[in-house]
Amino acid sequence: MSQSGGSCTIPSGQVLQPPGFYPMPGPTQILATNGGVISGSNMTIYTTPSGGAAHPVVWATGSGSEIDLDTDSAGNATGSGSTITNPAASSGGGSVFLQADNSGIIRAHDLTITFPTGGQDVGVHATTNGQVFLTGGALAIGGNAGGNTAL
Repeated sequence: MSQSGGSCTIPSGQVLQPPGFYPMPGPTQILATNGGVISGSNMTIYTTPSGGAAHPVVWATGSGSEIDLDTDSAGNATGSGSTITNPAASSGGGSVFLQADNSGIIRAHDLTITFPTGGQDVGVHATTNGQVFLTGGALAIGGNAGGNTAL
């Protein structure tokens, strides 16, 4: 799902899975650029970081670009939580599960991030004036150790 300018809503409950499934690294699953706004809830988002070039999985880049997972732009819950996960038993790593950069914004409520075993993945990364807002009591970032970085 990619949105450059404008806005769109991903239907609730979608399963987003890259076409290059394990062991090939998959592409970015949700991308908001040039002021694009994407919202969705109750989703399962798969990433397959088994080496290769690092890539953000959910990525908001550029001023005005925003991704809202299970929340609206005011921070009100709109769903019961989404999951970003890697289905592989082990991984060479390299993915950033949530990335906001160049003034992009990501908001997520009751998000679950599950790392693969032995990965070198990053759960949440904000850089160059990017902002990530994580709310809710069910926030869970973790899984197996092995070089993964939660925040």
